[in-house]
Amino acid sequence: MLALDERAFDQTPTSGWRPLAAAGCDLVAADAIAAWRASHAGDPRTAGLLNWHEGQLRANAGQTAPAIALFEAARKPPAEDMGFGWNLYVDGSIAFLRRDLAGLDTARAKLAALPGRRAMPRSASTASRAPMPGR
Repeated sequence: MLALDERAFDQTPTSGWRPLAAAGCDLVAADAIAAWRASHAGDPRTAGLLNWHEGQLRANAGQTAPAIALFEAARKPPAEDMGFGWNLYVDGSIAFLRRDLAGLDTARAKLAALPGRRAMPRSASTASRAPMPGR
C-alpha cells in the first residue's frame, strides 16, 4: 500500500486507505495515511488533503486532539483559498470537535455568505460520525 502513488493511495475508492475506512477500520486507515505521508514527500498542494483525511478518520475514532491538529495543518494559505471557503470549513469542523457552537455557527454563516454558497446544515460536519469529546 505504501508503494502506491498519491492519487492511487488517496483518491481511488478501491485502493489505499479508503477500503480500510469503508470497513470501519478508522484508526488503521488513519495510521496508514500517517505512514504513507512519512514515506513520501507528496505534492505540497495536496498534502493538506491527506492531513484532512487522516484528521477525519481520527475524529471518527474519537481522537479529538490529533484530529484538530491535522485539521489545522490542512488549512490553505489565504491566497490559495481564494473565496472557496475551505478554511471556513476547517474552522467549522474544529469548532464542532471542540463543542464550540458559537464558532460553528460563525463558520456556517461565513460560508453561507460566500457567493454561490448555501449554509451547511448544523448537523453536517466532516466529523459527523465522530463521538463527541468526553464520550
